[in-house]
Amino acid sequence: MRSLLLPLLLAAASFMALPLWSQNNAPVVSNVSAVLDSLNHKVTVQFDLADTENDPMEIWLRVSGDDGLTWRVPVDSLSGDVGYPIAPGTGKTIQWLYDQNALSTLLGAGNQVLVVRVSADDHIPMDIAQILSAVDSARMMGGLAFLEGIRHRSAGPAHHQEVRDSLSVIRDAVGLQDWNYSFNAVGLAGHNLIGRKYGLQDDAPTWYISAHFDSEINTPGVDDNASGTIAVMEAMQVLSQYNFKESIRFMAFDLEEDGLLGSFNYVQNHVEPWESVEGVLNMEMIGYYSNAPGSQTVPFGFNLLFPDAYAQVQADSSRGNFLTNVSNTGSEWLMRQLDTCASLYVPGLRVIGLVAPGNGIPTPDLRRSDHASFWDAGHPALMLTDGANLRNPNYHMPGDSLGTIHPGFYFNSAKAVIATLIKQAQPIHAGSALSSGLSINLPVSVPVLLSSHLKIYPNPNDGKFHVDLQVPESGRLKVDILDAQGKRIVTLHDAETAAGTLKLGWDKRSFAPGNYMLDCSFEGRHLMRKISVVP
Repeated sequence: MRSLLLPLLLAAASFMALPLWSQNNAPVVSNVSAVLDSLNHKVTVQFDLADTENDPMEIWLRVSGDDGLTWRVPVDSLSGDVGYPIAPGTGKTIQWLYDQNALSTLLGAGNQVLVVRVSADDHIPMDIAQILSAVDSARMMGGLAFLEGIRHRSAGPAHHQEVRDSLSVIRDAVGLQDWNYSFNAVGLAGHNLIGRKYGLQDDAPTWYISAHFDSEINTPGVDDNASGTIAVMEAMQVLSQYNFKESIRFMAFDLEEDGLLGSFNYVQNHVEPWESVEGVLNMEMIGYYSNAPGSQTVPFGFNLLFPDAYAQVQADSSRGNFLTNVSNTGSEWLMRQLDTCASLYVPGLRVIGLVAPGNGIPTPDLRRSDHASFWDAGHPALMLTDGANLRNPNYHMPGDSLGTIHPGFYFNSAKAVIATLIKQAQPIHAGSALSSGLSINLPVSVPVLLSSHLKIYPNPNDGKFHVDLQVPESGRLKVDILDAQGKRIVTLHDAETAAGTLKLGWDKRSFAPGNYMLDCSFEGRHLMRKISVVP
């Protein structure tokens, strides 16, 4: 059975090669070329731009110094056919005046190869419900059948390896980046499986969807945690066909059953220093459902810590017919986002939310999965669960088999999580294309200038945005937002500031549509950047 299921899953993935989007065709960027003028520190980018409906488009340019793995090269000084609105046409041109010192600081001295990417967004709203319509319950159940079996590092090494290989093949088949790695923890060898889809507008802000793929030593582990793993794979296969403003990591952690070792190793050693972990949606057993009265139990003291949730459980005769949405104090906003998405896109799913105080130390039952590693590192994270042993009598037992899964509940739980991921990563109706490699010779860097590392994202925005600013040395920094007449509206920062990356943000959406300026002054150095607020 297993030898047949993987080809079937891959065939289903290839069948989805084109996005299910019929109302409006996405923009097409083509014939991207980049020419270097090293004397004037200038790169001229030419491209063709087409849109079937002749919609005006927003154009942005990104540059990679690692062959498209990341897009972190600073590209502040741009002119030409960039921004909004840009009409379709051939021979479009963008000029980039680069700071060779900033490039050298980031990439190193000597010959470097840059890749330029031009992206176009026609601002056609994306329909999350339509994207969700591609989530395939039959494919998910087939995936559970494939994963069913002991996937423990020592009790089931062959199937553990088979699952690792298969998940990697599916990731590669849908065109995601391979960020897999092996590790050792307390003398145990582990393997974390990671697929990455970079954001077209900014690849630093990153949203995670995760589960652990290992099982306990004596169980086929369908609910725990093939259910979460296949939901991650389904998200991977569906969302790989779309573009997003921000990045997504699809994570399958190893050695969770040995004490969250895979996620702990990842959080401690493999979160990239340039990456911002915006939120983590971690699925830990999402397939067991019971409508029998009394089938849902709660830990001792639950009624005192979570009286509202307890009342909801009691009001339905303690039936195990809901998805539990667990946050900590710092992640409550993300919990509310999932509640909203579930209500909008999966109205038949009952969801009960819990907010663990602090990082959940007083409530150890709410820390029993990989989300806790992210909590402890200060990252927002949720655990989505059916309650494990508080509902499922097959928890960590030989009976945790495919026949115990409730297909409807499982499918709806996965859809609620995927809908939340789509919403947060911000799907865009966009197209992009890359240039061939552009060789550039960089000198040894000199001290970084303030203007070399300033990023506003998203930009344009709806009045909610973030600012990353590299402060080269300790000193007084002031950051203001000015209106079009140069009048200060608000001060984001005014203080003695240590060297390093300063992250600021404005999330009140209180600005009317129009153009504003970010005004930065630091120790005699001064720079301004435009902020565009759109309806």
